[in-house]
Amino acid sequence: MTEKTLADFMQQIPDVVGVKKIIAVASAKGGVGKSTIACNLAVSLKLAGLNVALVDADIYGPSIPHLMNLSNKPEQENGLILPLMSQGVKCISLGSMTDAGSAGVWRGPMVTKILYQLIRSVNWKSDGKEVDVMIIDMPPGTGDVYLSLAEKFPVSGIVVVSTPQSLSVIDVVKSIDCFVKLKIPVLGLIQNMSFLEIAGDRKYLFGKDGAKNLAEKMAIKFLGEVPILQEISDASEERVCFVTKNPNSEIALLFKKISQDIIKI
Repeated sequence: MTEKTLADFMQQIPDVVGVKKIIAVASAKGGVGKSTIACNLAVSLKLAGLNVALVDADIYGPSIPHLMNLSNKPEQENGLILPLMSQGVKCISLGSMTDAGSAGVWRGPMVTKILYQLIRSVNWKSDGKEVDVMIIDMPPGTGDVYLSLAEKFPVSGIVVVSTPQSLSVIDVVKSIDCFVKLKIPVLGLIQNMSFLEIAGDRKYLFGKDGAKNLAEKMAIKFLGEVPILQEISDASEERVCFVTKNPNSEIALLFKKISQDIIKI
């Protein structure tokens, strides 16, 4: 498929019923805190007065049920799945539909089918309100899920999450190249786990400014850096978003700014 044909094809993708805008949160490497960032962004958008949905597209390792404290299985009505509600956000995850201890052993075509059902087989207007912004928590890598996302859903853009570490940054370059080839705009880059501050002294446990420097080099908007905080870890263990527990904190204000930056682009 030529570049022009691909661009024409992307414009023909039908909208998701009941959803105005789709933004994916991605990372090339696992373990960088992408799901935590996605949840906090979703809740920040909700706190800003928007109707928000959160989709867990990490088919093999869904984290959203834990982070958003989803303990029930979604119900169905008129042939459509009803999203679960948590902290004011409409949520859907394969992890809410399968046993917690079951391994997801899926081949490529099945992954594509699951992703399609997770988004297009859900009644996003079940409460009578359209979703202003849907956040999709993507799996690590650049495999089938990314191709399916580009082919089947009108994605407004991608937010990339990385640590400052060179190992993460190397993979981020490949991930961004994937998005460029798929004609999905990169809205910006978030540097997570940037530093640990102890008594006013910053410790750079995973290197310093690797992702920030990459954003500048590639002319990508740098959305901000999130430090290593015990409070963020504690919130995740308690199965509640940090911004829900600490809505007036400095980090909550950062998430608010990032959410404002990505929805206006």
